[in-house]
Amino acid sequence: MRGRPRASAARPRRARPADVPSCATVNLSEYASHDATGLADLVRRGEVTPLELARLAAQGAEAVEGRLGSLVEVYGDRTDAVADAALPDGPFSGVPVALKDLYHGEAGRACGNGSRLSEGWVPTSDSSIVRRLKAAGFVTVARATTSEWGIMGTTETAACGPTCSPWSRDHIAGGSSGGSASAV
Repeated sequence: MRGRPRASAARPRRARPADVPSCATVNLSEYASHDATGLADLVRRGEVTPLELARLAAQGAEAVEGRLGSLVEVYGDRTDAVADAALPDGPFSGVPVALKDLYHGEAGRACGNGSRLSEGWVPTSDSSIVRRLKAAGFVTVARATTSEWGIMGTTETAACGPTCSPWSRDHIAGGSSGGSASAV
C-alpha cells in the first residue's frame, strides 16, 4: 500500500477516548497553538492545570482520530487520574504526551510495535525513555502509530491501517513516526 489509503480496505478498530468535559480556562484551539514548552509554562504560571491539559489532549484526539489514524490507543483512564497524581516538579510537569508505539513500553500498557506479531505484549517495567519522560513531568496519555517495527518510511500497517496526513487524507504521514507527526 503506497500513497493513498484504499477506500475499500476496512480500518482496524482503535481505542477511543471516553467523553470528557470541556475546559473553561483554555480551549482546544489555544491548546493546539502551544508546543510542550508553552504548555509547561502555562502550568507553571497557574493558567491551566495538568487535568485541563489531559482533557484537552483527549478532546483533540476525539476530534481528529477517526480521520487520521494517528493513535493506536488513548488512555482514557489517565485523563481524570491526572488530578490525583503526584507529578514530579520537572520542566514539563503536567504536559500530555503520546508515546511512539515502538519498544518504548510503559509498565502495564500494551506496546504493539506496529505489528500484529506484537499485539498484546505488555511490558512489565517502564523503558528508559518512559522513565525519563515521567521524571521530566510528562503525562503519557496515548500511543501513536508507527511503521511495522519502525523500519519503513511509511506508517501503513496491517495492525493499524494507514496513518493520514492532517493536511490531506489523500496522503500518508510518513514513517516511522507517522502517528506522532500526524497527531501534532
